[in-house]
Amino acid sequence: MRNLRPTLPLLALLLPACMNSPRFVDSPAFPKTTTEVVGTVIEILERQGFRVQAINEGKEVEAVQIRLSPFNKQGTRRSAAAKVDTVPEGTIVRLMVEKEINSNITNPLDEAQADWGSREFDLETEDLLLSLIGLKVMPPRIPAGTPVRKRD
Repeated sequence: MRNLRPTLPLLALLLPACMNSPRFVDSPAFPKTTTEVVGTVIEILERQGFRVQAINEGKEVEAVQIRLSPFNKQGTRRSAAAKVDTVPEGTIVRLMVEKEINSNITNPLDEAQADWGSREFDLETEDLLLSLIGLKVMPPRIPAGTPVRKRD
């Protein structure tokens, strides 16, 4: 413990910087081109109600999903940032989704008057989006000879 004492002030300075840096969740590597994966990311985001705000350098996508509610603290705004990178194994998607709650009491259905509260990471939406992207990019294959159920 004595050896750590000189480094404690340094750790105290570095900790806030680490907490404010964005954290992304990575997908498995896909054997597809960057263009194909970016197209899939945009398609999935739009299907889930996100509005694409920007596409940077053909590899980064920023999107927002706003769901207003007449009830206090029920309206949400989700901001998604996806980065598509090439790694030796293929192409991966780095995704981050942040969620904010509308705390406007007087007019919660007016997006312009929304009072968005603190941001927090939305792990459920990240998992959902990454799962949908993975299913679209690499659909499961049904082995030949698998019996098919007949419909009446």
